[in-house]
Amino acid sequence: MVPGISFFHLMPSNFDYNLGSIEKEREQELKDACQQLEALFLYQLLRAMRKTVPRSGLFGSSSEMAFYEELVDQQYALLLARQGVTGIGEMIYEQLRQQGSSLGAKA
Repeated sequence: MVPGISFFHLMPSNFDYNLGSIEKEREQELKDACQQLEALFLYQLLRAMRKTVPRSGLFGSSSEMAFYEELVDQQYALLLARQGVTGIGEMIYEQLRQQGSSLGAKA
């Protein structure tokens, strides 16, 4: 045995644990990606909604105001996606998870 090197992580019981943790990490990454997709959709929705509102002269129409509105819309979209208000991210996640498990079953 080589000094300083442990082969404990190569034991079969640890393979199962490692595969389980990898699977959980992949599921979390998929959930995060679906949540980000929902946030992107909501951001586009908020931008489209904002374009339908007539502008008043109260605050002006500077590029700074447009930048601020963009930041606000991004934060609203992230907040709504995290709360799962529309459920779009969850639906996408379930669909992709089912497709992934059916692909794994075929292999």
